Amino acid sequence: MSIAENQWVLLTSVSSHSEALVVCSKLRGHDVQTFVKDQHISTLLGTGVSGFKIDIYVLISDYEKALDLYYDNPD
Repeated sequence: MSIAENQWVLLTSVSSHSEALVVCSKLRGHDVQTFVKDQHISTLLGTGVSGFKIDIYVLISDYEKALDLYYDNPD
């Protein structure tokens, strides 16, 4: 794996911790590594805070596969 393949890219932003868990579970089930930014902050802030997003990142080498899975277009 080259340095470029080890770079994380933003796949999507979601509005809740539970939504992030569902998305990541689906991706990880298809061997796509994920990184969730700000997941713990959203838990601390609670559900009443509007406008706060949780970013889900994937490796650049998995980006196309992740997009297909996220939009329900598996190969």
